[in-house]
Amino acid sequence: MLSMTVAANLVNDASCTWTMGFEDGAFVEVRRSLGPGGTFTILQVNIGDLRVGVQVIDETTAILEMFDTILPAETVVQLPYDSQQMRWWRLRPESGQVIGEYSRDGKAWTRRLDLAGAGRDHAGLAQRGRLHRDRESVSRRAR
Repeated sequence: MLSMTVAANLVNDASCTWTMGFEDGAFVEVRRSLGPGGTFTILQVNIGDLRVGVQVIDETTAILEMFDTILPAETVVQLPYDSQQMRWWRLRPESGQVIGEYSRDGKAWTRRLDLAGAGRDHAGLAQRGRLHRDRESVSRRAR
């Protein structure tokens, strides 16, 4: 099991990237997200030049977004974040699309995102998990 944690009093970043050779996509368990105030938790899947991500922007809001390597992120859907119901996230290819889903237990999935035409060469599928804390949030906590 991989666990990522950022230090409480520092400006820092914890991340990992790996390439997978299976067709079921990428999934991650989010036991506790960072936020609010300059922190975020993100699961990102790269398929060629396309990136699809699930980002928990604070304790109440999550966004599913699609972006490529050049353009900024485009929010596809924004939804209320429920840490219990959305403990597990999965991004996977299906019939030329990227499907975004969440689950309470990692077994029964709720489908939230279909990106038409997003499915490309899945041989290049890579997953990135990232936690980040910026200077602004550290400064606010120090006051």
